[in-house]
Amino acid sequence: MTSREQRQGLIEVAGADARNFLHRVLSQDIKSLRQGQKILACLLDSSARIISVMTVCAFENHFALELDIKLKDKTLGALEQFIISDDVKLVDRSSSLLLPQPAAEASRIEAGIPKYGVDFDETNIPLECRFESAVSFSKGCFPGQEILARLDSRGGVSKKLVRLSLCSIPSPPYGGRGQGEGEVRVVRGDQIMTDGKEIGWITSAAYSTKHPNQIVALGYVKKGYWDSKAALTIQMKTQSISAFISGWV
Repeated sequence: MTSREQRQGLIEVAGADARNFLHRVLSQDIKSLRQGQKILACLLDSSARIISVMTVCAFENHFALELDIKLKDKTLGALEQFIISDDVKLVDRSSSLLLPQPAAEASRIEAGIPKYGVDFDETNIPLECRFESAVSFSKGCFPGQEILARLDSRGGVSKKLVRLSLCSIPSPPYGGRGQGEGEVRVVRGDQIMTDGKEIGWITSAAYSTKHPNQIVALGYVKKGYWDSKAALTIQMKTQSISAFISGWV
């Protein structure tokens, strides 16, 4: 197992209006967040597309936004545009840490945690990516709120992210988890099929840390198949492999 440096995005939000400001621009109820509590939230555009996803942590005199480092700069820029006459100060507190790779990737997929730029991006809305817990439908207005409320009341979205398990595959060579000769390769974009029909696609995959002969994956599946117990097939470039939906993300 190797390790590599990965930066953690961290934005400090301080000032007399910090709480009201975050409550106004984020998808969650920040006004009710008490010191020591944290909550998942989204920053959306007016079309309910995801600008950023973050964990909001409440401290005595400020809030901390924990997020993917790739989202840090655009989040800072978007938040700054929302500041009008608010008493709000944004400070970049990002730092570095060592994370094991690729075991961390397998653990992420097994936990059903979507990754920016891999499992979701600016073209997605929270309800597609299983970020329902990051949205408050009762707090009132925020960017994208009307569209999300309309979708929620009219049956939701046309695709959703699910977790999949792939069956009966050989262990990776040399006891590792990398892409080696003879290893089954499941990659982003591989088709998810059932009864000869394409119903979705893979977004990320890795050998399981819990079951050495199994690949775990995340992928989008079309409406009507999210809770399907039917046998699925992952169509790769040169072969196919059986799979099943193993849980909601």
